[in-house]
Amino acid sequence: MLYFITSKPYISKTTLVHCVEVKAMANDTGSRKRIFVTLVCLIQCCVSVGLIYGFSVMYAELIDVFSTSRLSSALIQGIFNFIALGGGVLWTWPIHYLGIGSSMAFGALLAFVGFGTSAFASDSKTIVACTGVICGAGLSIGFMAPFAVVGLLYKTDASFPIALLTVAGSVGQMAMPQIYRVLLDLYHWSGAFILLAGIALHGLPCGVIIQYSNDIFIKENNSNTNSGTCCKKLCFDPVTLLFLVIVLLIFASSTFKTCSS
Repeated sequence: MLYFITSKPYISKTTLVHCVEVKAMANDTGSRKRIFVTLVCLIQCCVSVGLIYGFSVMYAELIDVFSTSRLSSALIQGIFNFIALGGGVLWTWPIHYLGIGSSMAFGALLAFVGFGTSAFASDSKTIVACTGVICGAGLSIGFMAPFAVVGLLYKTDASFPIALLTVAGSVGQMAMPQIYRVLLDLYHWSGAFILLAGIALHGLPCGVIIQYSNDIFIKENNSNTNSGTCCKKLCFDPVTLLFLVIVLLIFASSTFKTCSS
């Protein structure tokens, strides 16, 4: 009787082999899912960066459409670039409460509304509010989120996927201005805004896919870390502040350059 109490439970070799096979299948499925989510992030980065930098083509068109000065039209592009490139830090709290995928989907809806309402604008001030503020805020999460997601996907080294994201952004930066030009030639500025609103909705399925793939994210047990403290540290981190200063300088220099020309 003492033998059965003190002895270890017997596990057959068949059970062990089955457990190993199940674990191997789970690892293989997780690897494929990581590759798929990485591809989604590449698409998200390519289109978001392309929409941001390609807007310079639309900016030149708006000068003729509304017969405004270069300074007034440059304000549209300046505010749009400033919010789209530097506004990602403002999504810290929505990401914490909604999740990064849901925040991306909501940002895509904001970009859709911003571009769509700009199609019916009667003056440049409306476009400043719709495209510059609303659309810029929506695209800012689409610009930032792929880098954050890739960092959560790979435990050891995410340098190669991050390098691919920069390449995808460069591809979008080269390709989207041509798409802007084609849309303007075929559908005029108002029709181009409507079609750009549809393109901006690409972030909706991307966000949904990422939201329902959070089971493959690397999770660390940091129970002693306060989320509010993390948000505050992120907002006032020297690297974050330096990034915002650089974006502000880009905004200011582009505006003054336009005024001088």
